[in-house]
Amino acid sequence: GWENAEAAKAEIVASFERAKNK
Repeated sequence: GWENAEAAKAEIVASFERAKNK
């Protein structure tokens, strides 16, 4: 459902930001 998509998006964004910070 949408909830899963939103959670996945949040995780991807967090991972991307973390990689960018590195």
